[in-house]
Amino acid sequence: MEAYEIAHFDQTLEKIAQESHSAQADLNQLEPQVAELFKQVNRTEDVNTLNEYYLKSLLLSRAQMICRALALAKDQPYFTRVDFIAEGQRDQETFYIGKYGVSDSQTLEPVVVDWRAPIANLYYSGQIGPTHYVTPDGRVDGELTRKRQFQVQDGKLLSYYDADVVSQDKLLGQVLSQVSQGKLKEVVTTIQAEQNAVIRHPLSRSLIVQGVAGSGKTTIALHRIAYLLYTHQKTLLPGALMILAPNPLFLDYISQVLPDLGVADVHQLTFAGLCAILLGKDMPRLKPDQRLTKVVSGAPDKADILYHAQKRASARYLDQIDDFMDGIEQQLCPQGDILYGPVVVYTKQELTDMLLSDLKPLPLNARIRAVVRNAKTRVKEAVKRVQALLEEDCARRADRLRQSMPDSPQRRARMQTLYQSRDQRLKEAADQAGPFLKQFTASLGGFKTAALYAQFSGQAKPALDADDLPALVWIKRRVDGLEGKLSLMHIIVDEAQDMTGAQLRLLDELFRHPTFTLVGDMGQSIHDYNGVRDWTQAQNAIGGADERFLVTSYRSTVEIMSAANAVAARHPYAGQVAAKPVLRHGDAPEFAAASNDRERIALLRAQINHCRDTLGYHSICVIESDVQCPATARALGIPVLDASSDNYQSGVFCAPVSQVKGLEFDAVLLANVNADAYPDDPGHCKLLYVAMTRPLHRLWGVYTGARTALLEA
Repeated sequence: MEAYEIAHFDQTLEKIAQESHSAQADLNQLEPQVAELFKQVNRTEDVNTLNEYYLKSLLLSRAQMICRALALAKDQPYFTRVDFIAEGQRDQETFYIGKYGVSDSQTLEPVVVDWRAPIANLYYSGQIGPTHYVTPDGRVDGELTRKRQFQVQDGKLLSYYDADVVSQDKLLGQVLSQVSQGKLKEVVTTIQAEQNAVIRHPLSRSLIVQGVAGSGKTTIALHRIAYLLYTHQKTLLPGALMILAPNPLFLDYISQVLPDLGVADVHQLTFAGLCAILLGKDMPRLKPDQRLTKVVSGAPDKADILYHAQKRASARYLDQIDDFMDGIEQQLCPQGDILYGPVVVYTKQELTDMLLSDLKPLPLNARIRAVVRNAKTRVKEAVKRVQALLEEDCARRADRLRQSMPDSPQRRARMQTLYQSRDQRLKEAADQAGPFLKQFTASLGGFKTAALYAQFSGQAKPALDADDLPALVWIKRRVDGLEGKLSLMHIIVDEAQDMTGAQLRLLDELFRHPTFTLVGDMGQSIHDYNGVRDWTQAQNAIGGADERFLVTSYRSTVEIMSAANAVAARHPYAGQVAAKPVLRHGDAPEFAAASNDRERIALLRAQINHCRDTLGYHSICVIESDVQCPATARALGIPVLDASSDNYQSGVFCAPVSQVKGLEFDAVLLANVNADAYPDDPGHCKLLYVAMTRPLHRLWGVYTGARTALLEA
């Protein structure tokens, strides 16, 4: 290796150590200052103290971020070097690019360029020769003269080579050929040009990414989060970003990517998890979702299932709820004036205007509370007015009595009775205020989300599933409001083809029209009975979006993807494009015949042993139908992959076919590719396609009786 590269690497490590020491010193100084200011803020409203607290808090957050990045950078300071001559310049510039940017805190000059910086596009998109990159100030043209790749491990420079198209493809092939180590990993060094374009799409415009199986949609979506936070670090906080994933297991599967990229505090939730935050104590216990199994198996109640699923999945369902809630609001209007004795507390029109106009921006229960607070003041005034009327009436009676009778024991007795009556009525006027307010409050009522939804749906105690959640949140917003729960600027949705129109519209309106990145594959829309039918429907739900297409599959070998493409082609969706696998070859998929179920289990067990013991694979997934999965797992003595679990572990397990989307394994064993398990129809075609596109290296299957026609060319 060149002495220069060795020396530069050592100098970079030394600089990282220096900057780490400096950043840690800043951190140690700021932490107690912020803690003390926090105490002062809670005791004072002094503007200067508040401003100092916010400033020091920002500096502390920055110091924490720098310390975290530098700690990660010491193991791999950079992975590439690019040499570039800008047009009109004589001197060549050299840039070392790494996962974590490193700058000299004294000169502010970059020591290592962050992979998210504009200049890094020369590595991801540029080829040796004339090229350009784009900065916030405009386009920079020039010539890329060198692209050097470094192999670094545990803070040691092992080797390097100058990259061209062939060597970059070789690097990608080496990475893709590795055995899975469990959870999803970052791919900063192997991001491809089409993926790079998705990552760097502007924050200001929503984006829909249609990507074939294995195109890296999930990974790229996570890298996009890291890019957006870097590019907009002055205006975008991690808490303003959220990624929605299909289930808790998938969240744990992807959980390491953002920390590896130096990103923390981004919301990572399922849609149900988000609704649990929004609904709080109104979050219902959801019944198990068995609709997919019933739909694809043609259950007797399939038509009824489809009708109710599609009705609740539609964005129009939320409009119907709005109409219902408007009717509920009208029921608050009084039938006449609200009287406290002879005194008008509210006229009918006045109270109607307050509830339906003046307080309209507030949710229903907040309006009621506001009216009740106002009524307390008005009733106090009404009590005083009633008491004044009683005093006036008593005074008139006393005057008449004085005029009609001379002073005598009889008149004095009658006067005493009059004043006693007055005092009693004054007391009653005051005492009746409490019961009056209680009755008035009861007449306005209070609204419960669950009760209103039951009334809307016409069921006393409806058994709720995931499709009811948008409606519940929609009602909750009208009833109690959701302000302060979450404030989001950008939402990334994985497996977006399975989102419903109602879910997407809810996200759009609830968070006041954030921008979106929706990633998915219509070829894997196994829940198309209630998910969006095409990306146009999704665009309409979120107010428009740009589109990009990822057609290269990086996960599986050529042989596996060719077989999967053939299955997908039997029942294509509109505009379907076959996945183009990276040129990485392996064994052709195998499908073995078994004479009976006992032999089928024996063949599966033998194949598990072969993949684990002979081929050395770490993650081996037996994919079975949702109904048969538990029985097959028991027969093989392996655990079932539980999508509701939040702990993903690599190993050998059996998984329901509906739960494996987005996951990848070294080897996939299809437990039953019988004709009756996978009939030749669109629904089962997508399920089989999903199953066949999960393996990185090996695909094997077994059947008894007739093999599914979906596997026929």
